[in-house]
Amino acid sequence: NEHTNTVYVVGSKSCLGGLLALDVSGVASMDTVPRKIGCFRADGYTHDAECVIYKGNDDEFKGRNICFGYNEDSITVVDMTDPASPELISKLGYAGSKYTHQGWITANHDYLLMNDELDETG
Repeated sequence: NEHTNTVYVVGSKSCLGGLLALDVSGVASMDTVPRKIGCFRADGYTHDAECVIYKGNDDEFKGRNICFGYNEDSITVVDMTDPASPELISKLGYAGSKYTHQGWITANHDYLLMNDELDETG
């Protein structure tokens, strides 16, 4: 999330495969190590994620650092505004789920588009 100078690492052993938050604001070169500032591992392995300062229709979360995680069998939404104390907002499974792979939130934050890597039945 370029707005918070945070890099999110997914699938890392240091966060049991979950969403690992690293502060990169003090990184001046490739030799500088980012500082770990948080970890969300309550939903297990995260394959991909997108974190944004939310500006959608839900007033409760406007202006907050919201991460949309694609966690093999679910879409998991987490409030990472305080990365040391992340909060699960929602976990959504869906019929026919095989491998929740990746997704994107639209520019206006009204919709989340996602795909499942293995749900083809043809």
